[in-house]
Amino acid sequence: MSEKLDTDRLRLDFHSRLMDYGDDLPATMLRQFKSCAKALHAQLKDACSKVKLSALHEGMAKSLGFGNFYALQSVLEKASKGLSGRLRTKIDWIQNNGTLVESMLPVFCFMRDAEGVSSMEPPTAFRQRFLALLATNCSMEVEAISRAYREAIGNEGGEWLLPPVILGYALPLAKVDIVEGALDETIDVLMARHCFKGITREAVSDLLAVGLGYESWLALQERRAERVAGTQQLPGREQDLEAAIAWRIFLASGLSLPDICAAVGAGWHFSRLSVRQLYTFGRLRTEDWNRGFPGLLRRRMPGVERGPWMRESEIRQAEGEKLFIPYRAELAFDTANLCWSESSGVEGRELLKKIQREATADVEEAFLFSWATPVWPVGLAPVTYLDRDGQMFGYGWTWQEVGAFHAHVFRTKEDFLQSAHALWFRKPTHPYSCRDLPPFLTAVDFENPWDQRIMAISGYPDPTSLDRDRGDVGTVTRIGRKRTDKSWSEVLTCKDGLVHQERNFVLDAEPWTASNRKVEWRTVEGILGLKLTSMEDIEGVHEWDWMKAKVPYALSREEFEGMCGFVDAMERARDALVGTSATLNPVVTLDLVRLYEESVAIAKPRHSEVYEWCLEHDPHLDFEIARWGQNVLHVYPELATIGKVMCGDYALAYFGKNGDKVERGDDRDPIFTGYCLLRNLGMDPFREEFEREWLGILSLLLAHWKATPHCLKTDTDRLEVMRCLEVLDRAVRAGRGYHDLDTSLSRSRLEFIGIAPSKVETEESL
Repeated sequence: MSEKLDTDRLRLDFHSRLMDYGDDLPATMLRQFKSCAKALHAQLKDACSKVKLSALHEGMAKSLGFGNFYALQSVLEKASKGLSGRLRTKIDWIQNNGTLVESMLPVFCFMRDAEGVSSMEPPTAFRQRFLALLATNCSMEVEAISRAYREAIGNEGGEWLLPPVILGYALPLAKVDIVEGALDETIDVLMARHCFKGITREAVSDLLAVGLGYESWLALQERRAERVAGTQQLPGREQDLEAAIAWRIFLASGLSLPDICAAVGAGWHFSRLSVRQLYTFGRLRTEDWNRGFPGLLRRRMPGVERGPWMRESEIRQAEGEKLFIPYRAELAFDTANLCWSESSGVEGRELLKKIQREATADVEEAFLFSWATPVWPVGLAPVTYLDRDGQMFGYGWTWQEVGAFHAHVFRTKEDFLQSAHALWFRKPTHPYSCRDLPPFLTAVDFENPWDQRIMAISGYPDPTSLDRDRGDVGTVTRIGRKRTDKSWSEVLTCKDGLVHQERNFVLDAEPWTASNRKVEWRTVEGILGLKLTSMEDIEGVHEWDWMKAKVPYALSREEFEGMCGFVDAMERARDALVGTSATLNPVVTLDLVRLYEESVAIAKPRHSEVYEWCLEHDPHLDFEIARWGQNVLHVYPELATIGKVMCGDYALAYFGKNGDKVERGDDRDPIFTGYCLLRNLGMDPFREEFEREWLGILSLLLAHWKATPHCLKTDTDRLEVMRCLEVLDRAVRAGRGYHDLDTSLSRSRLEFIGIAPSKVETEESL
């Protein structure tokens, strides 16, 4: 049954392609057959020099069910001749020549299969049958010919591929697209982009019409086109439709392809054209993208490969105070590779060189496209500032590598843009800063003022249906970020026209400000017997070299050494508690159980951050948490005093999504028991798999309890222990905060500005 459905689908697809391409399709099928045979012959010459190209033609034709190659060629040529010039009567010809059309089906199946040949995927059932027959017809081993076929066809250029179907069709438009101004809005977006500056609105309108598949702006307004796409012709992915629009504009205008792709990307994503509704609600076929976009997964431009410069992940400076943006190059290359064909009149290698030259943009143009790819100055990230009423006040920059904020605030997006240019090219930012600042500002996640994307539209007429002239105007959902009480924010003090925190310094002639860390590491020493490790005694001290390089910008040397000593001391305490097999050392297990029993009697836990976060995002999880708590009570019945919900919190915070793990056996887990002990005493250890810090705290607590067995007996002693645990917990969390300074996966701004430690100016030295 499944095989019949596949055959029926293939037949429908073939008929659809014949309707789309007419006589071009049989001619292309023959060209592709010969191209694949030639590539396979070249691959086989080394293994079997006796194989002739003519014999390979014969063998491949027989493997597809033809008597010989002449029979295959005759069928395709006859079909091409019969379809020639039949634009409006193709459907009649297909219906009247069913036997001829059916005889071409194996060649079409071969064409479709060859498009998907890849060394990374297993062969299809069709390919396995075809290669088995081909091996027999050519008197060769199946393994040898399969290997040669995979290498030959997998690396074949794909120059035989037809242009994507959509390039032969105009995009469907509803009446509201024209009368309600959606197209005019798209023109406005295009004209704001670099590549269309200096071009009249009339000319840009005509180019947009060509991109959408119409001869002119007048033809578009009248929705007059020879062929208008339906749901069978539209590609399954929006980005493929964007590529088709950009490619048609490129061929018509000769403008820079990277610039056109960026402009069309904005014009499309910012638009409320009714055709976008089809993608919002999944009205198009997506399980077989090749139907609407043949050759989608194949390389089209023969011999043209993605250049190494295109695979760069970092934006870099280019000549003329411009930026080279790899994403723009990649977008242009993918567009060309998707839409190119021999009939386009573009030479592939020359186009690739042109893309490399033109994948640059000035900072202003780059920021217009910043919603698609971040173009922030090296090492920096943008933030939005709110005033005391929660209203947007301006923009600024953070420098993660040194944990600092830029001390200037930029009131408008235009000033912010100028600051970005200055920071990219190491020029002063103060001419663009706002000096009249309120006493306090709140830094929140950046809200990009250039991001006007429309994520979804609904309620518009379907432009492919008969009711496309309805006057309904639907609803538009724009991109937006909902800020909650849990969203990141930081309140900053302002002084003398600058953001001002505890630590202020000038670096690369720019003012920066940062808060001091929350822990004075030397004051932690001695708590519950903790002894910080000296730098000389730390094993593997080289592992901290990445942070040492940030002294004195992100932290002082004393702070660095204290943090390293604390982390090493906690790791040593953890190693004393946990054996090599990630289980508790048997020597301390008995002490742990006794201390745990004492903690149960005085347990006053608080809900974990994990619990509160989960309930905020999934209120229905409370039933599941209560069930997990019941499982915990089955194994730990003494915890009944804290209730099943709190027990479920313990399981959720410790085991995560496997919160029901406790019910998988009646044996107590010693490490989970230790976790319960700390929770009973009011801690909320952030638990990762055998996380060293909280186990280190547990080890210190056990050692302290052994030295002072009655430390939990009186209220005063118990409160002191809980205070010590809280201090250590804050130290652990502060220690984790230093890992935010790790920027090893991105470029270092310290390296970018080429500054040595002696060149930093602190507030004390100014």
